[in-house]
Amino acid sequence: HGYVVIQPTHADGTKRRQVDRAAGGGPAVRLGMGGLVKGLDDPARIAARVADIVLVMDSLAEIAKAPPALAGRIDAERIGVGGHSFGAYTAMLIGGVTVDLGGERGKSFRDGRVRCILPVSAQGSGRQGLTERSWAGLTIPMMTITGTRDRGGGGQDVDWRKEPHAFSPPGDKYLVVIDGANHFSFGGALGPRGAEITDVVKLGSTRCWDAWRKNSQSARDYLKSERLIEDSGGRCTFDRK
Repeated sequence: HGYVVIQPTHADGTKRRQVDRAAGGGPAVRLGMGGLVKGLDDPARIAARVADIVLVMDSLAEIAKAPPALAGRIDAERIGVGGHSFGAYTAMLIGGVTVDLGGERGKSFRDGRVRCILPVSAQGSGRQGLTERSWAGLTIPMMTITGTRDRGGGGQDVDWRKEPHAFSPPGDKYLVVIDGANHFSFGGALGPRGAEITDVVKLGSTRCWDAWRKNSQSARDYLKSERLIEDSGGRCTFDRK
């Protein structure tokens, strides 16, 4: 599709791996989240997450030297940031969503090089310093993707996941809600419908990137229509403002 995709591994996000014996003698792999779910409100940890993304953007010239196929192919003027869960939170922060952290109200991590964000299974207000006013100054395009079974860590329902869209100002904001998708199923995992859910993610995200990173008029027209619902076979709802 014409994109250079960089997927950083944050130091606090590495998983422990434990191999046990499953029933019947076969191996079972259990993945523990390690330190990922601890200290989600820690201002230093949050700042470090954003700093990792800033470092990647600062290092694009060096990164392009590693694989020869990338030489001269990275356009640093057309950057979008997407992520899932904590990654969605990080994408929102670097895109201009503000937070109340460490006694500082309305703290911004905005980096002007980021022109579009795509948070998947993002947080609503009341967690990690997010408030109802956090999205008020978000001026760049954003597509939020969630699912009807996508519950928050505190048991919040999908309406909480919709808040980034609800509380952001009008202007190139999109919300995709996939029927049956839970917090872990957007990448194809957990259940026979995983591939179908991922197909909807691909349909929406590719059009969003094309519209705002390639300035594709056809992609913008697509996002103004109901075609995402049609192309997904009715497996999602789609809202825009």
